[in-house]
Amino acid sequence: MGRFSLKNLNITAMAVDSSSGGSYIYGATYGDIYMSTDEGKTWKSIKNNLPSIWKVNCIAIDPENNKTIYLAAFIGLYKSSDGGKNWFKLSKGIENLLGIDVILIDPHDSKLLFIGTYDNGAFISYDGGATWQQISNGFYTSRIFSLSVDPLNNKILYAGTNMGIYTSVNQGKEWKLATLGLPFALSVNSITIDP
Repeated sequence: MGRFSLKNLNITAMAVDSSSGGSYIYGATYGDIYMSTDEGKTWKSIKNNLPSIWKVNCIAIDPENNKTIYLAAFIGLYKSSDGGKNWFKLSKGIENLLGIDVILIDPHDSKLLFIGTYDNGAFISYDGGATWQQISNGFYTSRIFSLSVDPLNNKILYAGTNMGIYTSVNQGKEWKLATLGLPFALSVNSITIDP
C-alpha cells in the first residue's frame, strides 16, 4: 500500500518516536495502524499480519529500541520487534483480557511494562511483555485510563481512573487513592509528570 493522508479519519491513538527527532510518527484508526516518516505529511499502513483489532487505545515505542512498538487494543496487547513489519500477541498472564486502555514503558528499563485495563485493573511485566502479573491491590475501581511513572524514581506510579488518581510507591504492589483537592469521583483520562 502506498503513502496517503489520514485526513478525515478517526484517530484513536498516536505516538511520536522521540529518537527520530519527531520525524517518525505512529497513528491508529479503527482497525488499522499507520506510520509516517516525514513528520506526518504522508502515511502508510503497517497493519500487515495484525488481526482485526477494532480499536487501538494506546501506542508505545521502546525508548531504547525504536523498532519495538506496542499496541494496547480492545482485543488485547500486541508487539512488533521490527518497526511494524510483523506483529504478535502478548498474552501469558492476560489470556482472556479485553479492553486494554494504556501501556506504559519504564523510561529507564524498557523490559519493565505496565498496562491499565477497562475492567481488570493494572498489570506489570518484567520481561518486555512475555509474561504479566496483576497489580491491583488497593484499587476501588477496575477502570484505568492512564499510567505515568516518576522519571526520577520508577517505584512511584500514578494511575488515572474513573474514580480519580491513584498512586503507588512500590512499583504497583499497593495503590492508594490520592484525590485530596480534586472533585469527588473525578474521571482522570491523562496524567503528565513534569520532569
